[in-house]
Amino acid sequence: MTDAVLGHFEDAFDPCDLRENSVLTLRLPDTLWCSTILVPLLNFGSISPGFWFQLMMVWLPQYGALLVSVCIQSILIAYLRQATLDQLQTRDACPDDVSYLRFVAICVLTMWVLATEGMQIFATLRWLAAIPSWQPVRHEQILTAVRSRQQRAQPIRLALHVYHQRASAGPQRKFTMFATGITRKYRTFVFLLLIIPRFLLGSACLYYSAGFITLAETIQDLILNALATAFIMEVDDTLFNLFTSGVVQRMVSNFP
Repeated sequence: MTDAVLGHFEDAFDPCDLRENSVLTLRLPDTLWCSTILVPLLNFGSISPGFWFQLMMVWLPQYGALLVSVCIQSILIAYLRQATLDQLQTRDACPDDVSYLRFVAICVLTMWVLATEGMQIFATLRWLAAIPSWQPVRHEQILTAVRSRQQRAQPIRLALHVYHQRASAGPQRKFTMFATGITRKYRTFVFLLLIIPRFLLGSACLYYSAGFITLAETIQDLILNALATAFIMEVDDTLFNLFTSGVVQRMVSNFP
């Protein structure tokens, strides 16, 4: 039976190396919003020391894609709202000929939004909660030790500690915890400008899309309205694949 006693403590390693040898339970989803969280933490000096390289190849495409995504989704959600209100004013009641299909469509829509947007937001919150607050002296020492050990520039300004879990039977398990952290200002930035807007967009899209589907008169309208909702929710993922730098995409995929 495995006990809860932690074993010995190892030095901080590069997260990209640790991920191959450790059991990691927390990681960021591969999305446009999560990659925007990681961009300020990336150390592109290991790739190119040029300021203009970082600006033109990473920062502008990343934040530009996020801004375009928010604008497109906001405009489409506003259209859904107006279309729903217009149909409510010209109709006394919802049609009953496709009521069962309407109910199924709304249930599927709700589960899909919760399973995608909701779970991704929850995973991001767990990831942020696992990162400690920045301690300048201690964390700078850890990052310096990581750089000297790896003998190369670290691709991200976060490091991990490796722990061993002792077990009376069975193989010994490894797991990791963040050894360095982020500042309160950056944590506040993530909450106010990334997590809350994404939650509001997802909630608004679900609310008005449910009304848009409810007011569909025919089966064809019901299917088209549901597809329109799916298109709105997939805008950010499409822009992530199109405009986010391949370097950033690989770092998001490899980083826990």
